[in-house]
Amino acid sequence: MSTSLPNKISGLNFDSEEIKGMIEFVSDIAKENFNIEIPTQLKEDTLYNVVSQYYDHVEAYGVPVKGADCYKFLAWMSIEFYTATSANSTMARDLVISCITAMVTALQLEQRTIPESFVGKMIKMVFNEYGNNKQHIGLGKNGLYISFRCASLVATTDT
Repeated sequence: MSTSLPNKISGLNFDSEEIKGMIEFVSDIAKENFNIEIPTQLKEDTLYNVVSQYYDHVEAYGVPVKGADCYKFLAWMSIEFYTATSANSTMARDLVISCITAMVTALQLEQRTIPESFVGKMIKMVFNEYGNNKQHIGLGKNGLYISFRCASLVATTDT
């Protein structure tokens, strides 16, 4: 991808190759699981929008940036993909699932897990938030992010 990231992120401390790697990881999942080839322009636009939002998030909350938070990038990426492809509801759904699958994989690499039933509920809630449901009673991009981020911080237990 040849996109230059927004100028306003020059002060943020993360590797642009790392976040490009995240989008390529999702692209690989989408290809393998759904036979979807994510168009280069969609990847570039999504990357630009997520990085721009990351900057706005840092400005709003004053959080220090010590690197790319994969859960933040992947959660926000899922919603960017969803809104950009919502005219093709199957592709939109499959791209959200691909991003969530990437977050589940990241949890597994940290030796963390969340029940599969919760993953299914998260997917449904994202669609309730961004789909045709006018009540917006679902899970938004920050809720999706914090769900996975919290799961990554909590020790696993046998239940």
